[in-house]
Amino acid sequence: MRKNHLQVQWLRLLPVALATCGIFGGGGIRDCLPAFAARLFAGEAAEAQPRATRTQRPTPTPTVGPSPTATQISPKELRVEEKRAALAEEIAAVSATLKTLAATDTSEFKTTLDHRLEVLERIRLVLGQQAAALQTGQTLAGSKPQVELEIVQNQQADLAKPSFLVLDKLRDDLAAEEGREKTVEERVKGRESAVADARKSFQEAERASKAAREALDGSSDEAARILLSEKWNAAEAETRAASETLRLREYELDGERAERDLFRLRLSGLRARVNQLEEAALFTQQDLEEALATIRRREFDLNTRKAAAEMERVDSEAIFSRARERLEASGGADPALKEEVEARRRERALRQREVAILGERLQRLSDQREVWRRRKVTVNEETVPEELGAWEKASRETLEQLTFAHGRQASVIADLRRDLRALEERIATAKEGSPAPDPAVVRWLEAQQRHLTALVRLEEDNLQSIEETRRLNEKLIAEISRDVADWSPREWFKQIRKVLAWGWNFPLIESQGVTVGKILTAAILFVFGFFVSRRLTRSFEERVLKRSRLAKGAASALRSITYYVLLALSSVIALKVANVPLTLFTFVGGALAIGFGFGSQHVINNFISGLILLIERPIQEGDLIDLSGTMASVVRIGPRCTHVRTASNVDIFVPNSSLLQNNVINWTASDSTVRTQIAVSVAYGSATREVAKVLRKVADEHGKVLKKPEPLVLLTNFGDNGLDFVLQFWIQQSADTNRLVVESDLRFMIDKYFREAGIEIPFPHRDLRIRSGEPLDVRLLREQETAEKDAD
Repeated sequence: MRKNHLQVQWLRLLPVALATCGIFGGGGIRDCLPAFAARLFAGEAAEAQPRATRTQRPTPTPTVGPSPTATQISPKELRVEEKRAALAEEIAAVSATLKTLAATDTSEFKTTLDHRLEVLERIRLVLGQQAAALQTGQTLAGSKPQVELEIVQNQQADLAKPSFLVLDKLRDDLAAEEGREKTVEERVKGRESAVADARKSFQEAERASKAAREALDGSSDEAARILLSEKWNAAEAETRAASETLRLREYELDGERAERDLFRLRLSGLRARVNQLEEAALFTQQDLEEALATIRRREFDLNTRKAAAEMERVDSEAIFSRARERLEASGGADPALKEEVEARRRERALRQREVAILGERLQRLSDQREVWRRRKVTVNEETVPEELGAWEKASRETLEQLTFAHGRQASVIADLRRDLRALEERIATAKEGSPAPDPAVVRWLEAQQRHLTALVRLEEDNLQSIEETRRLNEKLIAEISRDVADWSPREWFKQIRKVLAWGWNFPLIESQGVTVGKILTAAILFVFGFFVSRRLTRSFEERVLKRSRLAKGAASALRSITYYVLLALSSVIALKVANVPLTLFTFVGGALAIGFGFGSQHVINNFISGLILLIERPIQEGDLIDLSGTMASVVRIGPRCTHVRTASNVDIFVPNSSLLQNNVINWTASDSTVRTQIAVSVAYGSATREVAKVLRKVADEHGKVLKKPEPLVLLTNFGDNGLDFVLQFWIQQSADTNRLVVESDLRFMIDKYFREAGIEIPFPHRDLRIRSGEPLDVRLLREQETAEKDAD
């Protein structure tokens, strides 16, 4: 084994020796022995290191103690540095070998060396990334004790002053962190997928290296073995690159998992703090006053801003009016003045919107003040359930309004940002104007940009105010739900029984003694009768109709009639059992009598038409029919109408009488194969046989055109504008094959192939001839004579 290994090493280093000695470049062997010995030693050292590197697998190294400093280096980092040093020597050896070859050498040997050098450079880059990933992982692992210490300190600080406002803020932070939890897990899964991909790449590289080694061992030609040896070197380098990439992905996965562990640690600590404060914190009057004081400060700031905005609004309206007057006086030809008017208009709109938004935010602050008071009462359980229910209903209504306003506000901001981008493009275009940009135009465009940017910020602040008020109402609803959840089971049972008893005995028609309970009982019995009727009808169909020799349509009609009779009987029985008087439906009987007098003819007509369709079967379920130019497939033939579905997945319900009274094309009644055609004209002078070949080629290449019967190309007429051809072909018409789509595809192909063949599709043209048998009468009339003739 040692002998074979040395032989392989000599074969691998033989190209280096040949290149060093100048055999490819024309040098002598005797002068190259010292250089070859140096290359041999470097090559052995470089080749030994990758083998050890390739067989190694990254193993997790636990980090214990404080975070690593510049003087603390892990064993993994030491191994990476050793690999980088050995790799640098190997790269230097390969680079030196490439330098000995001629610059114009294009042999496969030189190409293989270039590829190997590229792979080695890639390995060096991967090793650098490994070092960075290891440092990041050690930093994350070392920060875990510090995070644990911070959690303990925060818990002690919370217990020292258990404030409800702190609890409220911690709940917001917890909700935000829980929203990030899914993202953190997805990042870990992404790293795991990257590791799996890198492992597959490594396995493929190993198979390629094995194949290269087998090719080298199986070759007996010494010259060929030189090239095969270098190819094996390149394959081995690819394997090492894949191995180091796999190790890098594993290091990155370890770092991502360490970051996920820190996130989970912080999240668990935050949950523990929230749970701890929920038991210890009380919503005191001081907390309420602090929250209300914050609202008062914000109201003062908004009132100050609103007063200033109202003054600025008045000034902006006056300035806008003067600018518009100047524009009208100038005739509207000055572009700078136009942009000034637009800038003044945007400024006026900004001030008007600012006043409106500040008023809305002040109203929301007033609502927030009331919500805070209700939260204190709810948390401290200082109210009655009826009042809680009213508050919850009001908060839910407010929440719906705020949600709608939030969506509308987001849409407004999106529109403003699009306008801002368009304005920025206009500014860039104005600055690049030819021959020179107009400074006045640019200045006013930039003024418009400032106003629009300020409006965007204003709308964003309004959106934030809406979101803040919405979250506050959500908290109140959650606290009301928690308060209600604290009721004892006995209280819940009493409330539920009281509500159910009131609802069950609620009178709907006092004179007839009809209550909600009777109606519900009748409805339950009706549903039970509905299922029984379906079951009996299905049993009748399976045991009687399927064994009889009735036609499919007749059996379907008999099944439908049986089902309707059973359903009517079950309805009457349900009303009788529930003690609902039938006299209640006296008015229904009168309405039915009137309805039969005016509209029963249509109902009976459609019903009888449905029976005829089921018995005669001109159309059946699954057929493809044409209804006044609309292609649709039959889904179900019902007692009143037929359910059809178009190719656009649109359901159409057609009265049965319409299918019997109107013409209906059934494409699949007896055979689904149909013939269609496409007409096309070509210019006079075109090669007719070439046109026929192109049309036949189009039909043959389309996948949905049938080969049998064969497509047919006909020259039908010598038209006014060109030669008229017709392409006739057959298709298998079905719900999946649309004839119009096939014809459109063929027309696209005809246009493409005609362009490629230089065949012209003519435009309509007309020849205008002027008869010159008589001279044209040209007269000159005076203005007075012309006016007199116009008056006449």
